[in-house]
Amino acid sequence: MATPPSPPSAAATKPRRHGRRALLLLLAPLLLAAALVGMWQSLHTAAGTLWWWERLLPLLPGASAGTTSGALLGADARFRVERLALQFGGTRWRIDGLRLDGLQLSALRPTAPYVALTVRELGAHSLSVEAAPRAPDPRRPGGRAFGRASNLGPR
Repeated sequence: MATPPSPPSAAATKPRRHGRRALLLLLAPLLLAAALVGMWQSLHTAAGTLWWWERLLPLLPGASAGTTSGALLGADARFRVERLALQFGGTRWRIDGLRLDGLQLSALRPTAPYVALTVRELGAHSLSVEAAPRAPDPRRPGGRAFGRASNLGPR
């Protein structure tokens, strides 16, 4: 009768575990870099920009937008948003006909300022900002405080 083979010793299995960990430690930064490069390249196309826009905009509380078109990044990029509405606290922003041409990120650095953002042309058909009234200010006579509303667009 043959004797069953003995299990490998603990010393024999350790190098294999360390090999897997080392491989994982090497692959993780490479996979992250590949994902970032893929995202960067996709924002240089209209289809990629739309894909990211549709996924990230719903994650921003108080943000909504109309139809978008064009690529967001690149020297020749022409990004358009029909309507963009943002709300921060009690302040509402509405931008109609937003145009971003030639948006580029450059000068990535490990220290501040971390990145330089340049736009060849930035424009909008209209911009509306509405600030909610603030709480009464006890230092002011009458204790009244007023919010502000502005509209920077054609009349």
